[in-house]
Amino acid sequence: TMSVDSTAWALSACYVISVYTGMWFLSMLLPGRRSRGSAKDCNGKHLEYKLNGLLCTLVGCAAVYVVSYAVPTVQLDFLITHFTECATVAFIIGLVVSIVLFAIGDSWPEHVSAEGPTHCRMSGLRRFFVGAELNPRWMGVDIKMWLYLVGVFMVILTLVSAVAHECKRSGGAAGLHALFLVYVGEMLWFCFDYLVFEHVQLTTYDLFAENVGFKLAWGCLCFYPFFYPICVWPFVNPGGGLPAIEQLQMFWGQPVLSVVLFTCGAILSRGSNLQKYAFKTAMIRKRNFFFFRQESIAGKLLVSGFWGVSRHVNYLGEILMATGMALCGGLAQPFSYRVLLPWLYPLYYVILLFSREREDNRRCAQKYGTLWAVYQKRVPYRIIPYVY
Repeated sequence: TMSVDSTAWALSACYVISVYTGMWFLSMLLPGRRSRGSAKDCNGKHLEYKLNGLLCTLVGCAAVYVVSYAVPTVQLDFLITHFTECATVAFIIGLVVSIVLFAIGDSWPEHVSAEGPTHCRMSGLRRFFVGAELNPRWMGVDIKMWLYLVGVFMVILTLVSAVAHECKRSGGAAGLHALFLVYVGEMLWFCFDYLVFEHVQLTTYDLFAENVGFKLAWGCLCFYPFFYPICVWPFVNPGGGLPAIEQLQMFWGQPVLSVVLFTCGAILSRGSNLQKYAFKTAMIRKRNFFFFRQESIAGKLLVSGFWGVSRHVNYLGEILMATGMALCGGLAQPFSYRVLLPWLYPLYYVILLFSREREDNRRCAQKYGTLWAVYQKRVPYRIIPYVY
């Protein structure tokens, strides 16, 4: 038994390390579109990014597929059957990377911190948690963008692994549960939506307002890959036996409700971020954005279209998407911990985004001054129209 366990741990370590380093080298070597972001260097110049996340993902998926056939001990369902081992390895890697980033501290070339001059007064614990450097880069790779890429790629691999595992158990794709297919489709859309619109990410809060420390490094290397696909667990049971979803009494509108919630959320999230990107990059500042007329306060704060609904309508979109996904596997009977797990996903978004909204509100009040007060009167709702 010890030999089998040791082999499983060794394979899991090789698997996770190979994926993480592989995505690093793919990011460095593969060609990509050059795009300017909102983040600035120490001279106040906007940083330029190489965007090749979609290409890296496709090449990475092809490599994993080839390995699964070439190496009998690493099948397509490896991540599901070795989930605990892989998550533990990722936990350790995330911690090690966080410690290295903390040790380097302010020594990065052209050092810039999102905390501004006050970062020097942060406690050691806070510096470890939030990080000291806004845009660390090494060997031509933007570490922040690499972290996001690893996270989304591992989520995709987990979905592929879950599908492969259930195909084995049920005797083929025809035996997969309808709600499982709906969930996999929604989460894949979520992942590839990020990869296709990677350039829009360059104008989001994460890129220009958050340093790279334990929160982001461990979050993208461990939490993101192994928590975001949490909704798969009612559908799979790698320990043997039937998954919880086999007990589901599906009501007629459940898949429809899931798709409707997810679609509405995707429209709000992607639509608002695209509108903001177009406005910030001055692409259509004097024209309409689809059906909306672009209106702003002093040419700085959008008050039309999606951004006239609430100040963070994109957050509402992300919460609706998460709720739609949780609906797929979160209503099995009788209730068990596996059935409750999917609801942790939208709960996480509520906690994260409501607290981020408060922080962003403080930042914007300092940045825009009286204009922000005018904006708050024009768009009174923070996230949910007519509610909050």
